[in-house]
Amino acid sequence: MITGPDTPYNYDAWDGYQANKNRTFQTLYDNNINNNIMLAGDSHASWVSDLVWTGEMNYDPSTGAGSVGVEFGGSAVTSPSPVGENVTLAGSQIFSKWVVNANEELHWNDLYYRGYFELAISHESVQAHFFGTPSIKTINSHEVPIANFTVVAGENRLQRPVGGGKAFSG
Repeated sequence: MITGPDTPYNYDAWDGYQANKNRTFQTLYDNNINNNIMLAGDSHASWVSDLVWTGEMNYDPSTGAGSVGVEFGGSAVTSPSPVGENVTLAGSQIFSKWVVNANEELHWNDLYYRGYFELAISHESVQAHFFGTPSIKTINSHEVPIANFTVVAGENRLQRPVGGGKAFSG
């Protein structure tokens, strides 16, 4: 795969549909459409991000100002991590830290646990609860909670501190 400033990194994600992405963000910002939650998957990783039109709109990662919503990405229940099926917890956390530091709108990423997330949606907030299992090589019931996040209605960003400031992994 060839990557660079003019080449999308992932043709299956937003990067591969730049015109669609731009029209979506233009509509959200121009019409002040609030309370946006985007759901993503098939990245074989779990992650949470403020929804930002990078390069077009100002964004403050410390406050979330400039975000038009939140994007939740789920890993997979049975597929291996994008960094390999034999990745260790310590190794995955090093890579997750690098990925989060390289993307100011990304606030959490986990590459180790295979699992899913649940959303609890009310008029006041959206609560996301991520769960995972450390192994897909054997049948097991070793599900653990790995992180929780809140989006307060009308705020269009993750509540600060993100995830209550703690996550089991990532």
